[in-house]
Amino acid sequence: MQEIVDIYNKVLALADGASNNINPDATARITVTVNDYKKLGIDLPAGFADQPAKLSLLNSVIDKLAADKVNTPKEITELMKVVAKVIAHVNSNGAQAPDKADLTLIGVTGLTDEDLPAVLFKLQKTTTLDKVDTLDELQTLSTNAVAAQQKIRDYAGNSALSAPAATDYENIAVTLPTEPAAVSAVILAALNNALASAPVGKPQAGTPQDVQNIVDSYAKLLGIPSACKSASAAPGWISTMTS
Repeated sequence: MQEIVDIYNKVLALADGASNNINPDATARITVTVNDYKKLGIDLPAGFADQPAKLSLLNSVIDKLAADKVNTPKEITELMKVVAKVIAHVNSNGAQAPDKADLTLIGVTGLTDEDLPAVLFKLQKTTTLDKVDTLDELQTLSTNAVAAQQKIRDYAGNSALSAPAATDYENIAVTLPTEPAAVSAVILAALNNALASAPVGKPQAGTPQDVQNIVDSYAKLLGIPSACKSASAAPGWISTMTS
C-alpha cells in the first residue's frame, strides 16, 4: 500500500503545472516509469510499454498539468490513450489520427479546425519519434505547421502578402525537390506563382494535400518526377542550370 501511495505522490509532484520536472536540467528530476503506472492499476493501451517515446511524451504532458488533472487512474488512462494515438500517427498511413480534442487534452494549444490537417499531416510525415516525444516538441511542430498553413493560405488569397518560403512548405510536410538548387528554385517560384494566380484562392490552398497537388502538377509539367532529389532525376534543361 505504501508503495502505491509513494508512486501517486510522485505523479502528483510531477504534475505541478509547469514543464520543469523531466528535463535534464531539472533541480529534482522526477521519473515515473511504466511499472509505476502499472502498479497504480492503470490498464496501459496495447503496446504502450514497447516504445519509450510514449512514456516520454506522457510524462512531459503530465509535467505541465495541474495535479487535479491526474488524480485518478481514469484521467491518466485517457492521457495514455491520446499519447499512444499521437505516437502511432508518426510515420504512418494516417489511419488513426488524433483529433483536435485529443491534442487539446494533452496540452497542445493554438489549434484550429481549419489548420488541424496541416498539423496532422506534418506529424504523420515525421519520420522519427524523437522529434515529438515531449510536449514541447509536439507544440513546436503544431505551432510551426499552423503558422505555415495560414501563411500559404493567406498568400493564395492575397499575393500582396509575403510569399511562402521553402521552410513554410516543409513545416506542413509538402515535398519540394531539394537538389539541384535550380530545381528547387524553379518549383518554389512556380508554386508561389500558382498561389498568386486568379484561379487559386484560399480554398485551393487550404490543406497540405491541396498544396502538394499543385507542386506535383508543376513538377509533371516541367518533366520533374515528384519530389525528385537529384540532378539526374531532373530534365537536362534544368540540370544544366546548375553547371
